[in-house]
Amino acid sequence: MKFLNMNGGRLPTITLIGKDAAEHPHKNIRRVSEDHIFYLITKGEMFFCEDGKEYRLQKGDCFFFEPGKLHFGTRDTCYNLLFIHFADAPAGFALPAEDADDTDRRIPLPKQLTLSEDAYNEVCFLTEQAIHSRKVQAACADTLCALRVLEAFVAVCRDDRSGGVRGRGRGASGMQRVGEVMAYLGENYRRRLTGEIIEKELSYNFDYLNQQFRQHMHMSIFRMLQKLRMDEAKILLQTTTDSVGKISDAVGYGDAAYFSRCFKEHTGDTPLEYRKKQIE
Repeated sequence: MKFLNMNGGRLPTITLIGKDAAEHPHKNIRRVSEDHIFYLITKGEMFFCEDGKEYRLQKGDCFFFEPGKLHFGTRDTCYNLLFIHFADAPAGFALPAEDADDTDRRIPLPKQLTLSEDAYNEVCFLTEQAIHSRKVQAACADTLCALRVLEAFVAVCRDDRSGGVRGRGRGASGMQRVGEVMAYLGENYRRRLTGEIIEKELSYNFDYLNQQFRQHMHMSIFRMLQKLRMDEAKILLQTTTDSVGKISDAVGYGDAAYFSRCFKEHTGDTPLEYRKKQIE
């Protein structure tokens, strides 16, 4: 069986995600995509050809299309599906040489798989969450979407390797915690947050949580919190005439002077210098 070896240590770039439904008999158009494409059939069936090989998918089947290869529908059918277009750092279905020994992060994704019932429900749920994340204009929407997609792909990998036997691996639970943290930060970055508050409200040991977060996001929780705050501050500086003090309060800094110092460290400009450059 052919596998896509994704690097689970890097988040995929989600270029398109959503649902598609053919209520009347329909077949896919001819196309060559620059992205990887993931399909999960939720109703009906689909017939298509990729790179000269024919495939049939039914409810519960998932499939990974390869970039640069022609694929097209071969029969008119009715179906519902979830789809994800994504770009991953590894090209094609090969793991880069520099990551060849990074077995803890390698996620071998089967090109085609019939999911067990539990895995099907889990992947549907995670993909729906990813779709919802894109629709919500939160500070970390894209990151949360990518995390949910990566977690869905881990579920696919786990189901393939277990032959449908359930069981959560360390990587999946770690990403679940990271997803919880990102959702929490997106909702609470305007508040004053400490390690003790995060530990209490998420019911996880903060040091362990921070370790898991660093492993997957390559930065600490508070570094991510600062990034979210600064991204929001940039938007407010560009789109409002609010004072630096008001913006400081709006993004979770009680002290305008401290906020200004942090902003300059992050961008190289003071808040007023940044605003002036955006106007010019």
